[in-house]
Amino acid sequence: MSKLKALTATLLLLIAFTACEDDHDDHGHATGSGTDFEHTAVTGAKADGQDAEYCGTNYPEFDIATQDPYAEERAIEPALDTVAPFEAAELAYAEMMASRPACDTLSTSTLLVSQEGESDPRWQSEEFDALYDTIQSAIDAAAHCDTIIVRPGVYQEYLRIEDKDVQIFSDTWNEDATLEDGDERIDYTAERIDLQHYYETGERIVLESHKTYLQPLARAERTILEGGGYAEGLILGSGCGNRRPMVDFVAGTTRNTVFDGFTVRLMPEQDHTIPGHGHTLQARGGSPVIRHNIIYNNGSTGVGAHASWKGTTPYTPTCESDPSLEQETFTNDDYGNENIEYRPAPLVYDNISYQNNGLGLGNNHYSNAVMMSNESFWNQVPGEEADHQSPGIGTRHGAKTYIAYNIVYENAWVGIAARQGYLQPADDCAEDVQTCKHIDERTQAVILNNIVFDNGFGDTPEENMGGIAVDGAGLPDEPIIIQGNIVYDSKVSGIAVRNEYAGEDRGYVMDDSYVTIEDNITFSNTKRGITCLGSDYGTSYCTITGNEVYWNKSGGIDFAENATGEALNNTIACNEESGLVSLYSEDISMLNNIIYFNVTSGIVDPGTNHDYNILSGNNGQDAECNEVRRAPACQNPQYSKNEPGSNDLFLDPLFTAPLSYDYTLQSTSPAIASGKDGVNRGCH
Repeated sequence: MSKLKALTATLLLLIAFTACEDDHDDHGHATGSGTDFEHTAVTGAKADGQDAEYCGTNYPEFDIATQDPYAEERAIEPALDTVAPFEAAELAYAEMMASRPACDTLSTSTLLVSQEGESDPRWQSEEFDALYDTIQSAIDAAAHCDTIIVRPGVYQEYLRIEDKDVQIFSDTWNEDATLEDGDERIDYTAERIDLQHYYETGERIVLESHKTYLQPLARAERTILEGGGYAEGLILGSGCGNRRPMVDFVAGTTRNTVFDGFTVRLMPEQDHTIPGHGHTLQARGGSPVIRHNIIYNNGSTGVGAHASWKGTTPYTPTCESDPSLEQETFTNDDYGNENIEYRPAPLVYDNISYQNNGLGLGNNHYSNAVMMSNESFWNQVPGEEADHQSPGIGTRHGAKTYIAYNIVYENAWVGIAARQGYLQPADDCAEDVQTCKHIDERTQAVILNNIVFDNGFGDTPEENMGGIAVDGAGLPDEPIIIQGNIVYDSKVSGIAVRNEYAGEDRGYVMDDSYVTIEDNITFSNTKRGITCLGSDYGTSYCTITGNEVYWNKSGGIDFAENATGEALNNTIACNEESGLVSLYSEDISMLNNIIYFNVTSGIVDPGTNHDYNILSGNNGQDAECNEVRRAPACQNPQYSKNEPGSNDLFLDPLFTAPLSYDYTLQSTSPAIASGKDGVNRGCH
């Protein structure tokens, strides 16, 4: 077992994740997903070409409210010392926590922030050590590790936490201090507005609304941090932006800082082309705990984590529309790891982040964040979807992250992305890609048990849509791990690997991508369920095991140009084109898969390393090819480009309820004890 998988196993135990058990038989055939997903999906639009008797007639849909297999895990608060399962993240966390006095060794105070002043009943309760009328004044007065309680209200402030840690909570008591109900979960309706129109005019036009899947705390909805405390007023700004984060967790901030239970909205619009532009909740070298917040309609990414740098150059970009908005930021010509001041390791969980101008949650430049149990949707850069990245959750530029149990949907770009990212600094790299001081570590991630659907809209390039995407990331002994996710209704493939951010001769860290795709459920996607695509720059190595891939419109699993790896123990059923394809890759191991009633060929493979698969009903054939006289005529059309394996079976695998998309096996299934020994997918 690799070090990464060992670390992942430890982390999973800490967060009460139950690994897969008894979901493959003694000889390796898949018998169902490693999740507790219940196949009771509502049926969607009618499909073309499917065998109605064995597949049904409608694309499956998914109702999170009734089918969410991770609701219990999502409700568990992670331990405050949870870290991403990478050595760099563990070291960053240890160094960070050792840099300041531990809070449990100090005598601390509790401060109250109230706009009502001394007349506030909460102050009169004599439970607090000091009273302030703004949050920032309380932060300034607080000692290291003090607690700040903020009463309900609208606070037009920008916050900055520097040289100490403070714990900032919205108050659990209601507006008139008659009821302590702030930790109760409430229904919350998100409204999508015409954000570009709002930037230009300040007028709020609601385009659509829906209840969120997560229920926020009551205190988060009634305690509001709002942009507009400076000269720009309530309008978000003219595009130059103010480059102030709404909350700036300054470099060196540790997990002893907590920001808990606020609505954060209406940060001025930022110019995303300016280095150092602000994010709404910004951890640029800071490592706070950010939890239980509602973050929306901000002019930049909802939560952004980046490294801070030892050396930068001051820079003041011009603002043609309003020179008074010109402010100093910085440029950086050295993105190498030796220039890192602090690697951030924030813990970000149970937040709702929507319709922010950029990403919902972002990890850049060596971030080591843990992002768990968040909901991220409607994020975009309005009118600039073609140029500005805006996935629901993004990881790039040498970041090493743990992304688990999130609900990610309807973002302009991909749902969850792990990419190496373009070369920086751009000008230097354009002149000399070999010696420019670019990110010199690989992007890495564990992407576990997320629900991802219906991402990609507007003018976003098709290649940047999709469910979960990897590009130029992972290491040979520590691949990107994509495990236990439910991915559906993507505009392109549900889970996709490619290798465009690669090529050592172009200045990147290495040539190839390395990904393990395991125990996921992916269905009803516009293209394929899972795609592994290499490039001229390098090979994509994909280990694809134990997945359920069904009812996708352009096929099941596809290894394309310059991709290699293995497809083991997958269930690939009722896709509108071929089931398992390696048309341009000849060294793919295809073993112990169940390939069932795909509209065209079951397996398309010019290589020879395919065997011990069960094929049934593909390419318009019968469920079983057991009539000796016509067996070849029934078997051969289920393959393309080569002959069946000598140990392949052409029998009905006897799924429990395929018309309800339940692809577990009946006890009498011929798949049981018929696969190749030693090819089990292996539980972590």
